[in-house]
Amino acid sequence: MAEFIEHNLQGVDSAILAVPVALAKGIGWEDLARMVKDEKKAGNPIAGLIDKLHFEKNCMALLIAIISMKWMMMKRHFQCISSSHANAQRWYELKKKQECKQEKTFTAHKKAFKAAEKKIHLQLSQEKSVATISHMHKVHWLEKFNWFIGTWNYLVISRRDAQQNEMTVKRYMSKGDLEVCPCRSGASSTVIKNHRPEQPVPPLTLNQGEYLTDEGEVWQSGRGEFGWLYWLGAL
Repeated sequence: MAEFIEHNLQGVDSAILAVPVALAKGIGWEDLARMVKDEKKAGNPIAGLIDKLHFEKNCMALLIAIISMKWMMMKRHFQCISSSHANAQRWYELKKKQECKQEKTFTAHKKAFKAAEKKIHLQLSQEKSVATISHMHKVHWLEKFNWFIGTWNYLVISRRDAQQNEMTVKRYMSKGDLEVCPCRSGASSTVIKNHRPEQPVPPLTLNQGEYLTDEGEVWQSGRGEFGWLYWLGAL
């Protein structure tokens, strides 16, 4: 806007000067408004620039010619007591303040956008972690031990580490079951689940259970060991 004022200095100065001169001659604001209206009708180019007088603000609205891709008129307010240069400077200052305000607004929006983007990424990461945890495979008890189905469908269970020996016997051995106890330290205690307590466990299944006790340190040593059989019903 300041550039347009500078391009219309003569007309702006003439219009701004005409108002205080008329007021100095004792012409009132209302009479001045009628005079401007009459001068417009008479074809006065200076009066033609004046769009409206604002008595309460001591300013007036002027029509500024803008020559760019097409000719047009822009209405802007000017202080009656200031020159065109002073009004141009005021518009420069207003433009600078507006640009500074827009820059601050843009910076604030950019920071808010980055914060929102960071928050969204964090939420997506957390949701992904929750989804991963919720879809984790549930470990069943048979996956915690070494086991197999022996001859005639007898389930044989043995521990995977030394801490499971006692748990294997106390938690999973019931009446009628057999425990194969190793003679050597480091071997596995093995439980043979007897699904037919009224009948003895076949010798072949007992041998299979005994072989399972050799798993681990005993097996790595290359030496097989015999074990003792305990029947829970006899304890």
